[in-house]
Amino acid sequence: MNEVFLDNLIKELVDNGAVFDTEKIKNRLKNIIINDDINNFLNELERIITKYQMNPENEVNTIAVTIGIDSNKISLSNQKIEDNTLFDVASITKVFVLKLVYEFEKLGLIKYTDVIKDICPEFADLDGYTVIDAIKMYGKIETNGKLSSSINKENFIRTLESVKVIDYSYESSNYTDIGFIVLGYVLESISCLTLPELMKKYIFDVYDLKYTMFNPNMDNYILLGNGNNTGMPQDFKTRINDGVTGAAGIFTNSIDMLKLSLLLYNYEFFDEEFIKRMLEDYFFDEKGRKRTYAGLYISTDDIDISYAPKEFSNITLAHQGFTGSVVIFDIKNKMHISILLDAIKLNASKKTERFIENFYAFKSVIVEYSLILYLLARYNSKK
Repeated sequence: MNEVFLDNLIKELVDNGAVFDTEKIKNRLKNIIINDDINNFLNELERIITKYQMNPENEVNTIAVTIGIDSNKISLSNQKIEDNTLFDVASITKVFVLKLVYEFEKLGLIKYTDVIKDICPEFADLDGYTVIDAIKMYGKIETNGKLSSSINKENFIRTLESVKVIDYSYESSNYTDIGFIVLGYVLESISCLTLPELMKKYIFDVYDLKYTMFNPNMDNYILLGNGNNTGMPQDFKTRINDGVTGAAGIFTNSIDMLKLSLLLYNYEFFDEEFIKRMLEDYFFDEKGRKRTYAGLYISTDDIDISYAPKEFSNITLAHQGFTGSVVIFDIKNKMHISILLDAIKLNASKKTERFIENFYAFKSVIVEYSLILYLLARYNSKK
């Protein structure tokens, strides 16, 4: 084997901002290469996924793990996942709403500096609060009463329109759904189209994301992760609003998440300048993780609790939905992970209590194995 070449590949990852135990990874790689042991390695990974799924503390019914290296992918699950199986990805919806705002700005239909109440006067108490404020989730906004306590759609809209600024501080951020729900209404007001129509026109059709949608027809798709048998998303705020808000409601699968990864790598979804701005314009959440526009996680190289793993490059974006699903995009190294889950029991309000703690540990293992597969792919392609 070419150990010098392997050392150079590992050094390249480190130079790109990755933080990991280089000796551990190198020794594992050498063992796989020398013994031609890739099949055992993949079988071991499948056993790890099965063990995680079978842990009763997690109450995970279905899990689909996809590791993408450039346009190639490895899909792993201990049960067959059909193409028409879609997962409720909850807050990952915000990434698509961010894309709409980005497109509207490019088209001159909106400016990031526009004050929201100037576009939509019904949000009369959002004094001075701009589109970019909502995108960054800076300051603090609240409604009179909880949106999740709405008794019907009309009550939901009235409560939303009561939103007001509590704190204009730009030293911190308050991760909340409210700003992106408001942005959804702003986009609809400007365009006179519904959010699903906008998504279809500017995103889903343009990029052939044929498995990504609001309110999938249950006759055509198997829906997972939503915790109900009505075909509606798990998030109550979104259900009460006909299954659509700017903060949640989208269903998708690993096929379309891999397509999205390729669009990000090639700066077709967001241009390079916009991604650079996201990486530079971040806040720390309550756990010390770096987050940027739409609540996207970005690389934090000194902790192990971010959904944007320290083992990946310093140009990595990730998002996590309340339903448990996580998507990770390493734009510099062209590496992608999607972990799509059915972890909300029927009629349950949330995941099991131990879910987050166990998921972090599981995610870290998937990241390590992904790193090894990435290096193996690079080694085999140029050896």
